[in-house]
Formats: sequence, structure tokens, C-alpha cells
Amino acid sequence: MANPINAFCKICGNGYHLCQSCREQAAFQPWRAVCDTAKHYKIYLAIHMYTITGDKERAKEALSSCDLSEIETFSSEIQTVLKCILSE
Repeated sequence: MANPINAFCKICGNGYHLCQSCREQAAFQPWRAVCDTAKHYKIYLAIHMYTITGDKERAKEALSSCDLSEIETFSSEIQTVLKCILSE
């Protein structure tokens, strides 16, 4: 039996199974609690930093090492933020 979908990626919206031990971590949030893949988590961190600091250049630099080849599969909100950061 496959594990049930109980979490959704903050970047692409895909559902995935989050194990109970990841869900119960109190001291930190492992990437699996936020995103379905480590590469999506890197994107999440860059966007999160931008949201907190408003520093577009730092966010753009962080995104330069991220794989954005699947940007059209990301949620519309994430695409909008990425386009804002990467513009100009």
C-alpha cells in the first residue's frame, strides 16, 4: 500500500507523503515538511529570504544556484514572485 498524501509542496503544489517523525520535529523544520524535493526547498529559502528582507539582489543571487527549469509547473503565486525577483 502506498503512503497517503498528507503534505503539499509550497513551490509546485504537488502532494507527497510526509512521515510522522518529520512532522513532529519541534526544534527545526526539515525540508520535507515544506517541499517535495530538496531543489524546491532551495527555491523556497530564496523566496522566504526575499519576503523577510525585501533584498531582491540577495534573492536573485540565491536563485542563481537553483534549478528553475520547471518554473511553469510552479504555483502561480511562486511564478509571480520569481518573475519579480528576476526582472531587470
